[in-house]
Amino acid sequence: MQIRKTILIALIALVSFASYFNSLFSLFVWDDNIFLVSTPYLRSFKFLPEFFKYDFWKVGPHFAEGKFSTYNRPFLAASFMFDNLLWGTKVFGFHLSNLILHTMVSILIFLLVDKLTKSRFISLFSALLFSVHPIHSESVSFISGRVDVIALLFLLLSLILFLDYVSTKKFTLYLFSLISFIFSLLAKEPAAILPVIILSLSYLFVSKAKVKESAKDFFRFHITGFFIVLGAYLILRFYIFGPSFLGIKTRYVSNFLSGTAPFWRLFASLKIFTYYMRLLAFPYGLKADYFFPATNSLFEPAVLIGLFLVIFLMYLAWVNRKSNPLASFSIIWFFVSFLPISNIFPQGNVFAERHLYIPSVGFCIGTGCLFSWLLKKDVRTNYLNWKKSMYWVSILLIIALGRVTFERNKVWKNEFTLWYETAKAVPQSIRAHFNLALVYFQLNNFDKAQEELAKVRRLNPNDYPSYHLFGSIYLRKGKVDEAIKMFKQAIKVAPDRASGYNGLAAAYGIKGEYKEAVEACLTALKKNPYLDEARYNLALSYGKLGMLDESIREYEEYLRINPLFYMVHVEAGYVYYKKGDYQKARLHWERALQISKDYAPAKQALELLETTKPAITK
Repeated sequence: MQIRKTILIALIALVSFASYFNSLFSLFVWDDNIFLVSTPYLRSFKFLPEFFKYDFWKVGPHFAEGKFSTYNRPFLAASFMFDNLLWGTKVFGFHLSNLILHTMVSILIFLLVDKLTKSRFISLFSALLFSVHPIHSESVSFISGRVDVIALLFLLLSLILFLDYVSTKKFTLYLFSLISFIFSLLAKEPAAILPVIILSLSYLFVSKAKVKESAKDFFRFHITGFFIVLGAYLILRFYIFGPSFLGIKTRYVSNFLSGTAPFWRLFASLKIFTYYMRLLAFPYGLKADYFFPATNSLFEPAVLIGLFLVIFLMYLAWVNRKSNPLASFSIIWFFVSFLPISNIFPQGNVFAERHLYIPSVGFCIGTGCLFSWLLKKDVRTNYLNWKKSMYWVSILLIIALGRVTFERNKVWKNEFTLWYETAKAVPQSIRAHFNLALVYFQLNNFDKAQEELAKVRRLNPNDYPSYHLFGSIYLRKGKVDEAIKMFKQAIKVAPDRASGYNGLAAAYGIKGEYKEAVEACLTALKKNPYLDEARYNLALSYGKLGMLDESIREYEEYLRINPLFYMVHVEAGYVYYKKGDYQKARLHWERALQISKDYAPAKQALELLETTKPAITK
């Protein structure tokens, strides 16, 4: 008698939470500080249409250059907006949402495999392996890494609903399956694999007789619906991003494959395949960033191993298509979902652990099939019971991987642990050294920050962020002229990036050169109208020049986007006070105190009103 499904689902949830429990107490790291701390655009659903229309990076404070990217993630934005509504600024809640989403994905894998096989062992083992595998730590412990989790969640839900529709013929299930597919696509592009996955299922699991009976009904209408949705999505992406919607143009200069001929990219893809398989089979040496050397020859060991693995796995998929269709399905899933991350079509990051979140489903199901096959082997020994031993091996494997995941989560605890460990593990990583420099900068350890930036400059003398951060360090040290030189150098390296002009504006403001500051701010906002820091600096500069109406206009526009920034309310109040509009000055200062009741400058401003006693209506 089989164990009740609800108990097994509860076990999956328990194991998942046990493996990632310590991630709940981590802080915002990496892109979290941009998406969830720096930008107000993810704090209100009124801005959600912006994320449907534009690149995700473009609707934010730092990345006007996002226009060269195709990173359209409206459902990621929606999830962050929902979390902000639910948790506010409590980072614990954001991590809890990630863990709940990951647990739901693990459960859906159990339900999917349970529909495809009579083996409850394969269903449970595949789901447990997925829930604890250390390769997923980046997607779960890193809040901004949830995009793959959301995409896979809706992809699996769509697939399960479709299978239910095939067995029940209830059209509402088919409709909800298509809607889930749309949601998955709006989370991340690799969800486009679903129609191919459904085709493979129909080939592997539907008998030939049944296919003949329902050919028109099954293929022409039902599967066609998914291709129609996919076609509409691709047309929409082309409309928004133009010819670069396939990702050929990337935001990152670090992808050495972007300008490489397809012939050599194919060899590099085999090498990438080998490294990904190694991380899945032996998940040690995990890192937040990787240095991935270019491929120069077909005869590199990693390329040859990748070629051998591809041929061998394709052979296994073919010979098992009738005797073990689930094993063949797992291989097809992995290959199909690997294609978007293979860099045959170059993407931003050549290699990243989070890219394996969707392909790893195939690996976990395939491993479940392998252990099930081993359990059925009639191995006789005088020293142990083979079947019991294999059960214990599978249990111990889940426990061991869960322990590795628990330890890996500690690296994602905060910015310092993340980038210190990554810089130590990958000394060639520009990203790791720069982000570690940024951590030191935020800790006011400018000497250490400059040491890390010097390493960045040695690796890439034209690295824009390092020039910009050098400028910010000089500003903190009071060396304004040196800061101006650095910001100008940053602009020379990357003239399309708005943050360099904003840094230059801040330096001019400190020097009292407000006209130059205004000019720099206007240039920054022209390149990125979402750069609210530049709008704030512009409002300050207008105020210093006595251009009060212009200053008020910029303050009000800033507060329209970010109404909870109490410091800006105080600044805006002073401009109104200078204009003689004491009523609006009082409203802004009182609003500042409503947001932060102990904010001393707001209290002092209101005391100023009482002292001067202007004629206003209270």
